[in-house]
Order: sequence, then structure tokens, then C-alpha cells
Amino acid sequence: MKSEAGIPVISAKVVKDGRIIGPIEQMIAPDYYHEWMRRGLPSIGDVVMTTEGPLGEVARLNATTAKYALGQRVVTLRGKRDLLDNGFLKYLLLSAPIQERLHARATGSTVAGISQKSLREMLIPLAPIDEQREIAAILGALDDKIEVNRKTAVTLEEMARALYRSWFVDFDPVWAKLEGRAPAHMDPATAALFPNSFGDDGLPEGWISGVLGDLARNSRQGADPRLIAADTPYIGLEHIPRRSIAISDWGVADDVGSTKSVMQTGQFLFGKLRPYFHKVGLVPINGICSTDILVIEAKSDIWREFVLSVISSVDLVEHVNAASTGTRMNRAGFAGG
Repeated sequence: MKSEAGIPVISAKVVKDGRIIGPIEQMIAPDYYHEWMRRGLPSIGDVVMTTEGPLGEVARLNATTAKYALGQRVVTLRGKRDLLDNGFLKYLLLSAPIQERLHARATGSTVAGISQKSLREMLIPLAPIDEQREIAAILGALDDKIEVNRKTAVTLEEMARALYRSWFVDFDPVWAKLEGRAPAHMDPATAALFPNSFGDDGLPEGWISGVLGDLARNSRQGADPRLIAADTPYIGLEHIPRRSIAISDWGVADDVGSTKSVMQTGQFLFGKLRPYFHKVGLVPINGICSTDILVIEAKSDIWREFVLSVISSVDLVEHVNAASTGTRMNRAGFAGG
């Protein structure tokens, strides 16, 4: 049974981009684990694949995730010894030709899904086992490098958020100068930009308060998918990660049918549907996006990085969520441009 604490459950929504992503929110009670997993327990190195909602997302279990329970739309795959290497299987399932075969065998009018019987009967190409292992080792090394870069980007984003809060929310450099100390981790030229006292309004001396609309606008340029190329990049809420400004995934206009919004590199995306999901990021490519996303741009290049820091901050997201409207699915708006 589901529980507030216990063993995490790998659901279809956390298998993405070849890995298990967090946070994992669903749990089951530890004493229910063997009943939940009565069809077999996962092992380190097994491959898991989503069979529906969405179909064909793949990841490989490690020493930690192998101890998790599996959701209803996730299956465990394990290659036969000396015939199919699990690492090779992972990358094979992620390849475009096999993804096409998966979707060709799928059923369902609204949500594509594949049965385990149909999955077992699907033909796959097999190289000699030694070649499989070599291919998996090469691709695995590249994946490891990508993961290191991803974690580095996450760390840099956290540092940027901390710096924004220190400078523009807590006013740490101003307090330091007021107390006769040199601002921490700051060169003299930067420190000179901050005053050494506060005004009657509680802001650093000489600073003024304003609203986001003073520095940024909501680009409201609509796009009719029928009038643009089918391969035009498309970003939906599902493509934007939580609490990360780096967007590396998108679809194409051929996948959508209703009016969308135009987006261009240099702009920012802010998920307005259920804003507490904290989906804010940089536009990585020219194209279109869902109308459940606000397209925001700085009114001047000088404000670009500051605007991004503001709209991706926890304080701003919490403020927007509190002000959003709607009972079941609250939505945020953009006033002032």
C-alpha cells in the first residue's frame, strides 16, 4: 500500500532521458514490498522501460535504484546471459529505429501503450556479445561525462541562486559594509557598487523598488501549427525540468495541433500551469511552445541575467503560485507587459 515514507516507487514519470530523475514522491510501506513486486525483484544492471504514459522511456538500475519498487506502467528487462548485454539493451531501446518499432506496435487512441506480450515479440538486432559490451562501454562513458556536466550545471545554478539571494534579497554586501567589513567573496570593484547604508524604506541607500513588468515583458506572439513546418521545435511543460534553467529536450510542431506561442533564443520560459512545479528555463532553440508557458523577455539586454535570476528564484515562484487562479489547475498570469 502507498505510504508517506518507505520504499520509493519508480513510476513512469521519473524514467526520462536514459536515467531515473527525482524527486520520487510515491512510496510504499516496506512490509508490502514483496507483495507489490510479486512478479520478481529488480537487480542491479536491469533495464526498466515505460510501457505507457509515456511509452519507451528507458533507464538502467544501479545499486540504489535496484532497491526501489516499480510502478504499474514500468517493466523490468534483463538480457539473457552471453546473448544480450543489459547496457547494450538500454542504448538499443533508446535508438530511433527501436523507438519507431515500439510506437508502431503500440495501441491506444489517446495514450500509446504496448503490452508485455507485444514487447517480447518485437524483433531487435543483435551484435556479437563482445561487440555489445564494447558499444555499451563507450556509450556509458559518454553518459557518465554528460551526467558529470549535468551535476556541474546544477551546482552552478544553485550557486547563482544563492548569490542572487545574498545580493538582492538579504543585502549581505550592504550589511557587511555597514558593519565595516569587506563583503565576502567579492572583489573591490564589485563591492564599490554596493552602498554602505540603508534608506528609510529598508532598501540599500539609493535603491528603489519596482515590479517585474518594469524590466521584462510577456511576448504574446501566437503561432498556428498549420502554418509552420512540421519539424519546427516545440516545447511543452513536459520538456522543462523542475528547478533547472537548462532545457535540453523538445518535440516538434507535428506533435501538436492547437495554437501555440512563438519562442526565440534569448527569451525565457515560465510554466504558468501549476507554477509550484517551478518550471523556468532558457529558450534553447527558436520554435514554438505551449500556451501553458509564459514567454518572457528582458526589455533591455542589460537586465537579461537579472530578470532570469528573479523569475527562477524560489521567492518569485512562491509569490506567483500564491497569486495564481484556478481551483483544480491554478494558472499564473503576467501583468504589465
